[in-house]
Amino acid sequence: MHVDREGSRGSDRADDFRQLTRHTGYTADRLRRDFVIERLLVRLLEDSPDRWMRFDDWRLEYRVDGPSAADAFGDVSAPARAAVDAALRRASAFRGLDRVNVVVRAGVPYPQVPEGPALAYEVEAFDHDGAICELDLTIGFAFPPADEIEWLPGLELPAAQDGPLPQIPTRSRVTQLAARLGAYTGRTSRFPSYEDLLTIARYAPQVMCTADRMRRALDRVWPWTATPAWPLAVPAPPPWWADAYRDGAFELGLASALAVGHAWAAALLDPILSGTVPPGATWEPGKLRWAPPDRHGQSD
Repeated sequence: MHVDREGSRGSDRADDFRQLTRHTGYTADRLRRDFVIERLLVRLLEDSPDRWMRFDDWRLEYRVDGPSAADAFGDVSAPARAAVDAALRRASAFRGLDRVNVVVRAGVPYPQVPEGPALAYEVEAFDHDGAICELDLTIGFAFPPADEIEWLPGLELPAAQDGPLPQIPTRSRVTQLAARLGAYTGRTSRFPSYEDLLTIARYAPQVMCTADRMRRALDRVWPWTATPAWPLAVPAPPPWWADAYRDGAFELGLASALAVGHAWAAALLDPILSGTVPPGATWEPGKLRWAPPDRHGQSD
């Protein structure tokens, strides 16, 4: 009887993934990875509710006390690494939330995160029916201000969890856009990637913000007074990114052409970079344009 209930639960979860794939346009593989990261994060929040947040599709952040988690050599400090390792071990051993087992393998230093030191972990999740997915997960360290955190709903998979839909603390999309543009334009230490443009294109039709807020987010990544300055427009991507960009866009249900992604990024960010957007303007995600304020100071 117990085995039948487990098998039914796994079957229900598979049906949920199929339905959500049709609804979102995301691939089932993408949704499985999102699901596993959410399961892990919910368990980490249960253990340390004020310490964890999600940054983007592949990265969680551990909130550190003080200005940095780096040691004298710029690597992850021993106390910060020990705290994360211990939290992940507890999350792996956690039981009672659902029937998913999550295994986290030891982390290694990961230097490709522009905001500071990070660790990379291998995560595997499985249930009674077998493996759900394997993924590489980055853990970064930060203590962001409150206006950089949004509480977003988790995946709506009725068979995937017990209780209400989880609310996930997540770095705001404006913050993620600014970080990605910084990497894409060479304003951070990380080498630019097609994933930077893909993330910008993904969020451009979704993000809601004012021009002032976007400019402040960019200033935190690279001050406007710094040298070299921000470019006046989003640079065109190299053509050899086209295949990888197309594959990533397919996973997210986006238009596959590199030129389309660049056009969406340019519509959002070129007016900010060039300083031509009017003060008080508001981004209209559905129309992919900046709306000027009306005479009362509000956008149309």
